[in-house]
Amino acid sequence: LSSTKEKALEIMKDSRIGSFGVIGIFCLLLLKFALLLNVETLWKSLILMCIFSRFFQVFCCFFSTYPKNSGTGKAFIGYRKKKGIIFGFLFTMLFFLLLDKIGGIILFFTSIIPPILFFLYIKRRIGGMTGDTIGACSEIAEVSFLLFCCLFNIS
Repeated sequence: LSSTKEKALEIMKDSRIGSFGVIGIFCLLLLKFALLLNVETLWKSLILMCIFSRFFQVFCCFFSTYPKNSGTGKAFIGYRKKKGIIFGFLFTMLFFLLLDKIGGIILFFTSIIPPILFFLYIKRRIGGMTGDTIGACSEIAEVSFLLFCCLFNIS
């Protein structure tokens, strides 16, 4: 990790991918594949995983600021509304209840812990969220959700 906020933001702005990036993407895809092979009901898990990770993107945009003066992510983070997070939460809870009943609510609240920890780390590290970090939070939310699906045998 770089030692300063500016260095971290500069690295994220660079569009080139290094060997660690390729290895990271490969490991992420392999982990998702392994977890998907072990979930109980694949169709429910895929639907809920997508809803969960998109809700977490809304969560990140609502509860953060943009650490730079300009950039692509500023359009999402700078114009957040309270009704967006409320609607997103209610919509997500509705689907978790419909597809998994009380187990879905338990799954939601346990699965949200790892992405929230990452979210808090990034906010402390660079002072807010960028498009890259929102995408990373989304990926962590998906893996977290699938992991807890497998652990709890829910979905």
